[in-house]
Amino acid sequence: MNRLWQNYFGQGIVATPNDFGVTGALPTHPDLLDYLAVELVESGWSLKHVHRLIITSSVYRQQSIAGHETNNVHEFSTLRTHLRRLSAEQLRDTILHVSGLLQERAGGPPIWPVLDAATLAANPAVLDDNETKTKGWYPSPLSDQSVRSLYLIQKRTIRIPWMETFDLPENAISCGRRECSLVAPQSLAMLNGSLSLQASQQIAETILCDKKLSPSQLVSEVFRQILLRNPADQELVSCQSFLETRSLVELCLVLLNTNEFAFTD
Repeated sequence: MNRLWQNYFGQGIVATPNDFGVTGALPTHPDLLDYLAVELVESGWSLKHVHRLIITSSVYRQQSIAGHETNNVHEFSTLRTHLRRLSAEQLRDTILHVSGLLQERAGGPPIWPVLDAATLAANPAVLDDNETKTKGWYPSPLSDQSVRSLYLIQKRTIRIPWMETFDLPENAISCGRRECSLVAPQSLAMLNGSLSLQASQQIAETILCDKKLSPSQLVSEVFRQILLRNPADQELVSCQSFLETRSLVELCLVLLNTNEFAFTD
């Protein structure tokens, strides 16, 4: 239950999910943790029940406003964190989802991502394959690549560069809580990476299928597709001006690179 809470709010009720012992952190709300544990048991160990319980709670539906002073600000801040970036898997899956490229599937074989030669060359064992083909790297067809990150194959000796840029942890050791860095290579990966470019092109092509849309309607459609909202008046004016000299693909790329897309509160 602590890890489930952590997945939703960024920090668990116990801040050290891998250490509930004497050297770990004390729970900020022990009664809440006990309550969730009891709910899980009494519901017949139904995780779906606890998921529903959390996301329909008033705590989950509160808005995180950094610096907002209230009488219960300390109580609030220990229950949930503020702005945080999506994990590597979440970000990749969201890009594929908003672009319509995500393949809906349940089960099936893993997918081998396409890796560049430099990444493979950094691991000579991959190049020295054996007869049973257990050491090499076998990229899946491009048509199969746009699946959820859950299906991407993992090898302890090889890190997928794009995912590693967004703090995908090493899979050789247990990771109780993801680290979240904010570094320049992340911006470069979002702005110049093939995933973002392909998604932007797909979104633009989908919207341009309707030739009757005006510039303001194009901007509104892009906002609804990527950010799930209509643009504010100033955003509408700025984006229309942007489209006078730039393409719709570039506008899509800009919105994919906004904090609003990559971060959640």
